[in-house]
Amino acid sequence: RRRLLLLSQRPEEAGEGEGNSPSPGGRAAAAAAAAAAAGPAGDLPSPSEHRVKDLPLLDDAEFRVAHFAGHLPAGPDPDDKKLFYWLFAPDAGGGDDGSDGLRLGSDPSVPLVIWLNGGPGCSSMDGLFLENGPLKLVPGRGGWRMVPNPHSWHLLPAWTLYIDQPVGTGLSYTAKGNYCQNDGQVDADFHYFLTSFLRVYSDMFLVPIDGDDGMDRLRLNRPLYFSGESHAGHYIPSMMNYILKRNDLHQTDVVIPLSGAAIGNGWVDPYRQYSAADVAYGAGIVDLAQKASLDSKERECQRAMDGGNLDARVCFHLLDDVVRQSGGSGGTRTVSQYDHTKWEEKGKGGGRDFPPGHKDVETYLGGWERSEPPIWAGSG
Repeated sequence: RRRLLLLSQRPEEAGEGEGNSPSPGGRAAAAAAAAAAAGPAGDLPSPSEHRVKDLPLLDDAEFRVAHFAGHLPAGPDPDDKKLFYWLFAPDAGGGDDGSDGLRLGSDPSVPLVIWLNGGPGCSSMDGLFLENGPLKLVPGRGGWRMVPNPHSWHLLPAWTLYIDQPVGTGLSYTAKGNYCQNDGQVDADFHYFLTSFLRVYSDMFLVPIDGDDGMDRLRLNRPLYFSGESHAGHYIPSMMNYILKRNDLHQTDVVIPLSGAAIGNGWVDPYRQYSAADVAYGAGIVDLAQKASLDSKERECQRAMDGGNLDARVCFHLLDDVVRQSGGSGGTRTVSQYDHTKWEEKGKGGGRDFPPGHKDVETYLGGWERSEPPIWAGSG
């Protein structure tokens, strides 16, 4: 977590200068992205190769909407960085009209909505299966089932795109250990992936345009919205800024207009968001004396950040101390750092319980026996 704190920097702290490229590491990443502006290297798959035709525990008759999943390049080296995505076609019939959504999706007024979980390092499969996605896991007397979510965002209708990023998150990977170290690298990787994605689904999402500089380009043909939570509050503005700059500077041959963003519980201002004292005091987790101590530590944290130290231990203690002390010296449970109305057992095997159901999703996707009851027991 401390190593990834650098991704939480404000732009000026991350080395964003007067020009258009972050520095020092981000400048190299931006240069690499510009050099690769002609498009992703190597062959890209066709939509039919990534179409999901069968999903364990899902009755095909209950969910006919077309969906696609797989890995696409996040950089010019075809043997290194790959981001995992899952795309769902729109559905205006609530899944009852027998349509796969592709005819509806061809309407350019139907938006494309990107969902990103935060972390950094939290898989967007949590968003898909536990929050706003089309499918969810449910246990029953006959075992687990995958069922449609009646509150899914694809019913708006909208194309919904869930992405595990940056590399090393969820099902995304780097084969050569090239993990992102700063915002510039995260942004460049994501932009490369997004242009790769749009090229794969060009028949649905892209139209040709004549560039101002006489170069032929492709352009997104519909509204595009970013959405996400927590650390996505940092990712999303930075990514959108990067995309708009690439558009304006003609450093891409896939022009991506942006229509807006929706951010929930966003990590947007670490300087003021590290402290949990006010919430903990309001919930009765700490008393007034403890709050005064935490307030003093917050000022110490802010002084450290003002001095350029973004890895100050005192900043992490602002939340960690609340959690650690919440159960008392002899208690067996502590408050969840994500939801003060939830409590978790100290040292419980398998780690945190929040968000509810995440262990079931991990079991479903990775085969680990962390669900209760076991998802794959007796399934071979």
